[in-house]
Amino acid sequence: MALGRATNDLEHHFATTTIFHPFDMYKSHKSGQSLGFVRDAPAISFRANKSFWGLAGSAPLRGKACVITVVNPQVSKPRTAEVSLSGASARACNGTVLASTDIHAHNDKENPRVLEPERKPAGIAGSSFAWIFKLASLTRLEIDLV
Repeated sequence: MALGRATNDLEHHFATTTIFHPFDMYKSHKSGQSLGFVRDAPAISFRANKSFWGLAGSAPLRGKACVITVVNPQVSKPRTAEVSLSGASARACNGTVLASTDIHAHNDKENPRVLEPERKPAGIAGSSFAWIFKLASLTRLEIDLV
């Protein structure tokens, strides 16, 4: 009982950091079969003649479940991309998005829940669908395959 009380007291002294959430969102990648993830989003340009990737992601498969995790580093606009499940079809999907309208948002002791993932069912089905990746976001799509 004392341990439980001490744990509750400690919760008031710590915050789930912003870094915790991406680690939590990627943990489902462990031990999955890595699938090819092709991305051809336009590069993001900055400064003179400099650019970097427009979307980056990975997609492990475990049984009849595929988890697609995508980062959109674009801070000024969302990106729409087509997701194609070659040789498979989605039966159901849940989405988790870590994003904020303030790119400097972070959790701290005074405000421990400023930035948290939003989880909700995603109304997709079939072998391909379009998805809008919010600006400056990390998105995880947990897809049940047929």
